[in-house]
Order: sequence, then C-alpha cells, then structure tokens
Amino acid sequence: MAQEACTLQPFQGVNLLGIRNSVEELLGAIGNGGIFEEYTKHDISHIDAMLESLEWIIPEETKTQLTPTDWLLTVLAIYFHDLGMLVTKDEYQQRDQSSFARFKEDVLLTDDNNGRDYKARIGELQSQGGDVERFLYQEFVRYFHATRVRNWIVGNATTEYGASGAAQTEVSKVLECLPYVFRKDLALVCESHHLDDLDNETKYSVSKPYGTRKTQTANVQYAAILLRTVDILHVTSDRTPSITFRILNPSDPTSQLEWAKQQAVTSVRAKLAINDEGELDPSLTPEGIEVHALFTDGNAYFGLIAYLQYAEQQLRMSHEWEARSNRLFASTFTFPWRYVDTRNIHVEGFLPRQFDFNIDREKILDLLTGHTLYNDSNVVLRELLQNSIDAVRLQDELERLSDGSDGKVWISWDSKARTLEVRDNGCGMTQEIIENNLLKAGSSRYQEADFRKKYPNFSPISRFGIGVMSAFMIADQVEVITSHPEEEEARQLELRSVHGKYLVRVLPKEEVDVKIRPHGTIVRLTVRPSAEIDDILMTARRWIVVPGCTVTCTIDGSEEQRVGYDHLKEALEDFLVKSSLSSREHLTSNKVRVEVVEKENATIAYALRWNEFFRQWEFLKHSRYAPASRRFTLREQYIGGREGHQRDQFAPGVCVEGVRVESTAPGYKDRNGIIGLVNVSGQGSPRTNVARSSLDDTPEKTALIGKIYEAYCDHIRDQSDLLQSENGYSLTWACSEAQFLTSSLTSHNMVPSSFRLLQAALQRVPLAVVEEGGVRRKASIEEIRRLPEIHMRISNFADHVEALLREVPADVSLQSLLEFLGNAEDPIPADWTLLCSRLGGFGILEEHLAAEWEIAVLSGRMDRRSCNVTWRRREGTPRWTSSLNSREALDLVEHLSMRSFEGEREGRLRHVMRLPIGEIESTGFSDRYIGVRVGVEHYLLNTHPWAWAVDATKERFSESEELNRHLTVLSWLITFVGLNRTDLTEEVYRRLAGSEFDVSYLDLKRFQESCDMAAAKQIFDSSRWTRSDNN
Repeated sequence: MAQEACTLQPFQGVNLLGIRNSVEELLGAIGNGGIFEEYTKHDISHIDAMLESLEWIIPEETKTQLTPTDWLLTVLAIYFHDLGMLVTKDEYQQRDQSSFARFKEDVLLTDDNNGRDYKARIGELQSQGGDVERFLYQEFVRYFHATRVRNWIVGNATTEYGASGAAQTEVSKVLECLPYVFRKDLALVCESHHLDDLDNETKYSVSKPYGTRKTQTANVQYAAILLRTVDILHVTSDRTPSITFRILNPSDPTSQLEWAKQQAVTSVRAKLAINDEGELDPSLTPEGIEVHALFTDGNAYFGLIAYLQYAEQQLRMSHEWEARSNRLFASTFTFPWRYVDTRNIHVEGFLPRQFDFNIDREKILDLLTGHTLYNDSNVVLRELLQNSIDAVRLQDELERLSDGSDGKVWISWDSKARTLEVRDNGCGMTQEIIENNLLKAGSSRYQEADFRKKYPNFSPISRFGIGVMSAFMIADQVEVITSHPEEEEARQLELRSVHGKYLVRVLPKEEVDVKIRPHGTIVRLTVRPSAEIDDILMTARRWIVVPGCTVTCTIDGSEEQRVGYDHLKEALEDFLVKSSLSSREHLTSNKVRVEVVEKENATIAYALRWNEFFRQWEFLKHSRYAPASRRFTLREQYIGGREGHQRDQFAPGVCVEGVRVESTAPGYKDRNGIIGLVNVSGQGSPRTNVARSSLDDTPEKTALIGKIYEAYCDHIRDQSDLLQSENGYSLTWACSEAQFLTSSLTSHNMVPSSFRLLQAALQRVPLAVVEEGGVRRKASIEEIRRLPEIHMRISNFADHVEALLREVPADVSLQSLLEFLGNAEDPIPADWTLLCSRLGGFGILEEHLAAEWEIAVLSGRMDRRSCNVTWRRREGTPRWTSSLNSREALDLVEHLSMRSFEGEREGRLRHVMRLPIGEIESTGFSDRYIGVRVGVEHYLLNTHPWAWAVDATKERFSESEELNRHLTVLSWLITFVGLNRTDLTEEVYRRLAGSEFDVSYLDLKRFQESCDMAAAKQIFDSSRWTRSDNN
C-alpha cells in the first residue's frame, strides 16, 4: 500500500525501495562508534519486525480505511524514527560541543532523590568496570534521538543535541524527493514517539491533505500512534527499547541492561478477547497484548516489568487520544489496545504466579481523606515494628502465653550495606495472608470480620494494612521471608516497586533463620542512597515505649540494646532523668515520683514533685518558660515529622498499644503541659490517623482526653482532702491549694486538647469555699451553677477575716467571726450563698464565673469601705461589655494607635474597663467613685461620664458582632486614653479615622470633657486602704 502512494502525484519521485536500502545502510552503522554496540539491534531487522507487527496491531476494519498516503507516512516514520540513535566516533569525541554536560547535570545527575539514587547505581556500574561516560552519552542520545531525527529530516542544522552533521547530510539526501510539507509531518511523527502530546490535533492533523484527492490525505495522529505502539512493543530477545533508562527506572537503570542480556522475551502478540461467558472468542476485537518470557534472574525480570508498565501507560494514552479524535472529528479509525498481560513472564526458581501490590481502593480513599500518608521517612521503621509486635502478640494469643516472655523482635542495621532488617518470632504468614493482606494495601488482616470474630479480645496496633507499602518510602528493594506453623515450607518475597509485580519463592524451612523457623518473619530493606535515615536505635526508642514483648536493636554487628520498657512508670522515670528534670536520687528519696492511674482501658502516668513547705505533691510541668537547665529547645518543643526525633525518644506523650502516637503532653496540644505518659489498649482504643501522627477525632479520643483530665483532677481532690485529714489544714487553706494545683492545668502557655472537657473536669473539683446560714463548705463550680445567684463581700475587713480563717483549722464561719469581732451592724443575710474564696488569686474561679455569670448588683457601704456583689446567671441581653470579646479588635486598635504603650500590652489587655450596657443595679457609692474593682476586673457604674458614648454606640450599630466590636473599642478607648493618657485623645482619633474602628461618630470635644470629669474621680478598690509602696 505504501508503494502505491509512489504513483500519486505528490510522491511520484519517491523510490521507496531506494529509501529502504539507504536506511538499512544508515541503521547498520548504529553501534559502530562504540555507542549502543551491546545487546541492542537497531538495524533493518528492527524495521521489518515493526512492519510485520502492523498486521495485527491495526484492526481489520481500520486497514480498509487507510489511504496509500497513510501507509507511506507510517512506513517512512518506522524507517526513520530510530536514526537519531546513529552516533559516529567523531560525534562522541566532540560531545562537549553539545548540551551533553548540561543534560547530565539537569536531567540525569540531579540533586533530587531520583538523581542521587541514579548516581549511586551508576557508581556500581563503574565499580564493575563499565564505561560510565559512554553509558551517560547513550542516555543523552536516547533522550534526544527523536528530536535529532526530526532536525535531520527538516534540515535544521544544530549541535545542541550532538555534533551530527554527517548523519544529517545523509538523511537530507535520502528524503529530498519528498514534498517539504510531507517531510515536516514525517519529522513530527518520528519525534512524536517520545512525546506525550498526541492529543494536539492541530499539530497532528486527523486529516492532512497533500493533494486534491482523498488518497493523498493522511491521518497524521494515527500514524504517530501506530509508530509509538510498534516501537514500544518490539522488545523481543534482539532489542531493548530506545526510551531513556532513567525514565523507565531512575533508581535502577542498569536493570534494563540485565533483561537485555538475558534475551528472554520470546513473543509479543495480541491476547484473545474473552466474551461474556468468560470464554476466549476470536471473533471479538482484542484489547490486550500478552508478553511471553522466561528469565533465570529476578533482577532482569524486574527490569522488564518496569518497562512494560511504561508500555501499558502509553497504550492507554494512545487509546484515549484516538477515541477523543473520533468524537471530535468523526474519524472512524480505531485503536483498541489498553493493557499488557504479563502473566506469561516467568522466573526460574520462583512460584509460577506473579503477584501484584493491590489496593483496596475504597479503604485507601477513606484512609487518605484529609490526611497526608507519611511525611517522615523514619516512620518506616515504626510500621515494620508495629507489624512485628502485632505478630508476636498474636502468637502469644494463639499459644495462650500469659506473660509473652518468648516473644521477641530483633532490629539490625548495616550502615555500610544500607540494609535494615526487622525480624520477629511472631505468627508468620501463609500464602493466603501474603496475597490477601500483605500485598493488598489498605486491607488489614486484623480488621477482617472473620479474624475479629475468632479473636474478639485481640486489639492490634496495625490497623491500615499499609506497613510494607511504607517501606518504599526509603527502599527500592524489599525482601520478606516468612514461616507459618500451618505450612510445611517458608516463603521468600522479592519486591521492587509499589507499582510492580512480585515474585514468591518457596523455601525449605531448614534453610531459613532458626529464630523464625517454627514461625516468624524477616523484612529486609536495601535503603536508597538518597533516603535520609536517622539513628536507628533512637528512632526505635522514639516510637516503641511499652511493646509488651522484648525488642532489641543492633547496629553494625554491635551488642544488642533494648528498646522500650515493661511499664509506663519505668518509661516516664527514665524520661525525667534523661531530660534532667529529675535525678535518680530524687526518685529514690521520694522527692519526685510518678503516679500511675488506671482508667478503664487507659493507663495514665504523670510526674509529681513534693513541696515540703506546703506539704503536698504538685504537678511537674514542662513549660517553655521553665528554667533554662530544664527547658527543651524550640526544635524539641514542637516535633513535626523528622524534627527533634532524637530527643523524642525520651518524650512524654500518648501511646496506643504501647506505640507512641503523640509526643505532646497528655491532654495538651504541644509539649507545654503536665509531664506524663498515657497508654491506651484493648477495645475502645481511639483510632489514629493514617500517618499515626495523631489520634482521630472520634468518641474514643474524646473519652480518653476526659479520662486524662479526670486523673489530674482526682489528684487535686486527693491532695485537698489530705491537707485537711492528715495535715490538719483549714477548709480555706485546702481550697486555696486546690486552686493552685488547678492553675497548673490552665497556665496561659498551655493549650488543652479540649478546652471544653478540661473545663468540665475542673468544674467538678471543689475549689471554692461557700457559706450558707453560717455553715462553711467546699463547693465546685458545677454545684454553684445550680444556684439562682451568689454573693460576695469585698472589703479589707472581710479579706483579713478570711486570712485568719485560713490559718484556723477549726470549723468557724465568716458570719460568726464577724459578729464576734463587732461587725453586727453589717450582717451577712441568712439566705445568702456567700462566695468566700477570693477572686483574682489564681484566676480559676473568676474565669469560670465570667463564663456563665454576670454581676447584677453592686451595693456600696462607704462607711465600712466595703461593697456587696451579687452574681446572676447570664441570660438574654448582656449586662456588661466582655473582657474576653473581640481580642483581635483590641490587638488592631493598639497597633494603630498606642505604640507609646509598647511593653505593657499583655497586662493591659486583661484590665479593659467593663462598661454597663444592660440592667445593672448600683447603690451606696459616693460621687467620688465611677467604678468598682472586683477581682482583677474593673466595672464602671451606671453614672460613669461616658454613658452617653455607650448609648451612641448602641444606637449606631445594630448588628450584634459589629456592636460588640465597637463597644470593645470604646472600652479600650476609655481605659487607656480616657483614664490614663488624655493627652493622646486627638492622636488616637486621627489614627483610627477611616479604619473599621473609626470613632469619629463620638464627639471628640464631649469625649475630652468626659475625660476631664473622670480625672477627679476614682475606682473603688478595697486594697487602697492597705498601706504599700504604691499608696
């Protein structure tokens, strides 16, 4: 058919046989210059084989539609597509004139992981006596050979891709009889077999005319698809592909040479289609291509498999490109090929079947939703250890061992060979487990219904079925040897890629390591040169805390060292010593101790130190504000991925089934918190995310956090009770110390995992002293919450009486002592619930009161220098502006206008004036006072000079959030300008003008007049009547 085209007007000068003879001569020169001289044929036999394969690659119905011009374009493209591989001796000697040096740096020997691995493998080639420079130039020519031949065909002279002037001259002479427009398309088709742009129908026309007749038209895109297909599929024993080895397998390019040496591929052919009944049916159009090969070496096998994966990808793209053109341009050509069947590729000595790494797609998608799988290569060791520990625990379950003393996991690392090995004498794997679980990512055996029914009490560490898959983060070669009691033979697996095929070899059990001969598994990784691996022992200790079996580690043949502990107490004590937070002497002398609490399925250990002065055990905390000698660095405080993992081996945190999941203080979001260790196991354990870097937000996690806070609060209750029962301290003293211990859980630099759960736990702790009808008792916030209202008396006299009661262990009430001291004229009403605990000390009571209560009544007794305060539950419209609202607004206002107050910001933020905006009753105060201090907060009375400004703001802004923001700005303005720096009023107004905090709606002159009125007045503060350096 191609010869028929030579009779058409545009091609009448073409001598196809002459072109073939010239091409045969040129192709025969490939390899004569020492480049591509081994293992690969690129002579005319390659061309003939490609032409023959067209007979079965092109569907019969499409053959009838091809024009003579289609055939001519396709045949000539097959003739010329590989001519770019022609390299003369002169070209190689002049390689520095080309872009070869830049290519090596930018494409081959790059600084990324693939480049580093490639360099390492090339280094191995050099050590074996190979010519590395020649191999790399071959890669250069492979990479650009399609571009080279395109330039030669159209006559584009350049040395960019090699000093190949002689070859270009020869090609131009051979093709000078072809029309230039045809030569341009021929050049595009020849180049296209190394490009992935065949969906560009403008570049590759679906119907390109070279004359006026239909027979003089060609489908350029289809010719390009045919060329790339026959070229890709010609991989029989006489030829390797022309695709760059680094593209096929960047981490092991020399494996491509291995399969070429073996000349093992015997056949590539169409695979008969299967009908709906599952039977082979020759009448159906085939869609698959089957490859037959027999290897004697696994390395060569993996080289071919890597190439066929690339080939299948190319077939699928070609199928999609042609289908798209049919839809868009009504073309009727078909390209049915979609996949490559490799089941007829075998390796002597291995099981006849091939095994894939399968994905349980639904489960994997569920696992990966919202998560990054892994961002730390060191977690590979953790995954392997988890698998081994689970296997040991399951074997113990099978043998009903009570102490698990026989179970053991061994870790070994050979830094020279970069070989990491984890072995265990656990349950091992059967062939069925290998196929259904090990090689099926996302399918954990332990989560299967049958397994859970058979072992209902077994709670595994591993849950996701991705342990072995994680190994490919750092390795390209993974070997697994496993022995199971139910099978007579052991099994050896060789895995080279998460996307590849795997081989399984059957071994007599006497040939495997004696440690795993009855049962067990060895996983051996050859770690890539580019993979960064930290200290293996430290990494293991980072993750494995209380494994429940013996775990040891040996480095470069050194003595075995233990990993993990038998109990949490032992682990936390070791952390305290190694982190210099305590000494062994303090632990043995009972100055520091570790308390261990069991809460259902959670074991909670936390550190305490003895306060001899106050006679109680106090929480030992880690804080970024701790003394320098006991402070972690910033890197150690915030562990993310690989950072700080070495210190992490001694870190507190949360473990699931003995394996660390979080390295934060238990119950907190970072290291700042109570120093403790938590291990949760068995049914009801919280789930981890896929990366096991944190716990998933589930009811089980919520329950665990609640248990941690309960454990801390139980300790506070116990210490409070002991102060009274054993040390004879008063009720007031005990509650005051309970508040102090509680403040250890709520320091401002500690961020709880759940503020709500921590608050709920604290609200159940008796922190307050209340008095009702002359009887004093402890009360929790939860108990106070049930009251309709609660009262306080603010005065120096009341404070001093409370201080006296703190020192008196006897059961004496504030009312009785007031009466005894002659204060009968100002009695405490019998129906009051009086809050006796002082506000502002540790901020705990005040914080809880502010969350749900508001001051409703302020009643002054100026003759007694006192004030009675009535608190009521917050309902409906708020009575006061909030000190906790619109903090962002405060930040911005300060940034805009108050640079003069730099350095005082944190203190001022807590003391913004509270403005009355609802129904407030205030009586008994003289004209000299405009507000009252209650605890650390300051409240303005209804009669304050800026009441007009509050009204103006409420009238101007009706939307709730906007109103709150502007009321907060007004509070700030009154506090830091009106009461402190009236000289800055005009400047502040100017700076805020035009911003979202603009206060120009408030008359400046009137605001200044209000400031002048306030200057002569005071805030009622009972502490003013106590002499100090400040008054």
